[in-house]
Amino acid sequence: QLRAELEKNLMLEAGALQEQKSHIGTLAAKVVQQVRKELLPDCGDHTPRKESRRQSKRQQEIDVSARKKKRRRSKAEAEPPMAGCLQVMVGNASVEAPAKAFASGKSGFFACERLELKVDGRPRQAQCLIQCVLLD
Repeated sequence: QLRAELEKNLMLEAGALQEQKSHIGTLAAKVVQQVRKELLPDCGDHTPRKESRRQSKRQQEIDVSARKKKRRRSKAEAEPPMAGCLQVMVGNASVEAPAKAFASGKSGFFACERLELKVDGRPRQAQCLIQCVLLD
């Protein structure tokens, strides 16, 4: 493309600079290197792109750490679970879900039990998980 542009700007016939292809490529590469040197200071091993990646990785680690601390704090500050249980009927089985304070700081009810249920007339073992979070 560069050769074609040069031919056009110098009003030469198409393909007139074909023999000079490698020389034109070498000159163009030198000019590009020179421009890069002028635009980017010598950073050694710390090129701006690498440094930018390092900074963003550090920032991500800081963000994750802050979220973990906040979660721990909210867990510690969570109100003690309310008293009582939530009665839930699953098929013909009754499950009691006791009150619980969740890691989010919200309260609710939680139970995880094995039950014997009839499915299509056959008795089956089932793992039943009940999680009910109170939103207000």
